[in-house]
Amino acid sequence: SVVAWFELLTKVVPASLRGRALGTGQALGSLFGAGAGLIVQAVLARPDPLPAGYALLLAIATATLAVGVLALACIREPRATPQGKALPPWREFVPQLFSILRGEPRFAWATVTCWLAGLADAAGAFYVLYATGPLGVPQRTIGLFATAGVVGGFLSGTLLGALGDRKGPARVIRLSMGLRCFSPLLALTARACATRVPGALPWLFVMVFALQGLINGTFMIGFVNYVLAIAPPGSSAIYGALFHTANAVILVGPLAAGSLVQVASHEALFAASLVLALAGVGLALRTPQPAKRLSALSGQGGL
Repeated sequence: SVVAWFELLTKVVPASLRGRALGTGQALGSLFGAGAGLIVQAVLARPDPLPAGYALLLAIATATLAVGVLALACIREPRATPQGKALPPWREFVPQLFSILRGEPRFAWATVTCWLAGLADAAGAFYVLYATGPLGVPQRTIGLFATAGVVGGFLSGTLLGALGDRKGPARVIRLSMGLRCFSPLLALTARACATRVPGALPWLFVMVFALQGLINGTFMIGFVNYVLAIAPPGSSAIYGALFHTANAVILVGPLAAGSLVQVASHEALFAASLVLALAGVGLALRTPQPAKRLSALSGQGGL
């Protein structure tokens, strides 16, 4: 479904509006997600939520999905422009994907930068454990952290979507890599800040989770939007599929992060996250030019 969604997105949303379209969807998703959390809390807080409460939640989820299906049904998909040649057979398809990775420097740049971003983000699941564990932040502040993440996601959609349309998605990628440095940096300095400014620790982690929400929102607006923008006409599905397949590398991140915490410490994990984020910044600042054989492809400002 992801591949089909990429193809549909490139057909119905012009490249000049794609950042705002993705950002608006993300901002609304953040608001709806917060509202859904309140609904779940209210339903499950009733006496004896089983089975009526869970049945009600499933009914609400079904109705929400039905609205999405109806919205998709209202989209009039333009006819694809004939490409003048047949699709390659399956035995040639996989080699063609690897040739894109080798022969298109912009695609390789986006992929490797996304690897560094995803591996750096593996520390994200440990911020709340570090705050409420070794640092002793009260458990009741977890809800505040979640709210900060929702606010960060909303701001990412509303602000960075427009930035992507004006300056290009590569600018969003560079900005997101720069912002990634601050979450582990704040976590590393949290203990010293708590000593100097008593009571500041919960608010410092509110900033961490707001940054995490902001950063997580840049995947679609930055990386995915960039890959779709550099794809030749009719190849957005192939580029999108290869990009998601290549990013399976990121799946080792949480396992490596947990192992590092076990053998070393949370601080060691955050230091590694900071190093990866800084490496990502260095790579993000070196946006490549299109390969000569692909230089005639249409692009977007800032690619």
